[in-house]
Amino acid sequence: MSQAVKKAHQYMVCGIWTATNCESYLKVNGLNMKAIKSVIDHAANEIIYKTAMEKRKDDNSTYNLILDVMKNNPKSFQCWELPSLWTKSTMLHQHIDALMHLLMLGVQKTTMIKVKHWHIMRGSQTSFYNYSDGILDSIQSLNLSWCKTVPYKKGKMGGWISESYLAMARLNKWFYSGVNSISYDKAVKELDILPRSS
Repeated sequence: MSQAVKKAHQYMVCGIWTATNCESYLKVNGLNMKAIKSVIDHAANEIIYKTAMEKRKDDNSTYNLILDVMKNNPKSFQCWELPSLWTKSTMLHQHIDALMHLLMLGVQKTTMIKVKHWHIMRGSQTSFYNYSDGILDSIQSLNLSWCKTVPYKKGKMGGWISESYLAMARLNKWFYSGVNSISYDKAVKELDILPRSS
């Protein structure tokens, strides 16, 4: 994530990416919206300062105003400072379990199981499987090294490994975006219209 922050800042300041490009890239890399906004704000401040410096001969008052703001808060005109948690010197072997396994095999797998269970409880399990059938194939066909998906199938998540769960964590918002619009299974609807026994 730290490399993603540096890249997004650099690309935005150089004019390669827009703020929207940076937001999309940082979302995929797991940053929350608060952190993304901070990264973009810091890059925008640096762009404003560089632009004012280039035009200082024509508009010296604006340059001096921005310079005063920069003197009071110089860090806001540099790449967003990474949280200390990201830069701690804790070594991987000091953790009981690898962090990747705790996150991907813990949080992500549990999320997927909970969504599946929710569909069972509301009577839309078959509709959900129809919705999810083949949806990850388009991503898999791209052969992305950072997003290695496997087909979403019924039953247990056979063949899923850490990198599969990591890919799914990146795709959660997109994959589950249509969940609310999934209708109840046909069998469940037919049960609703059956007359109640007296």
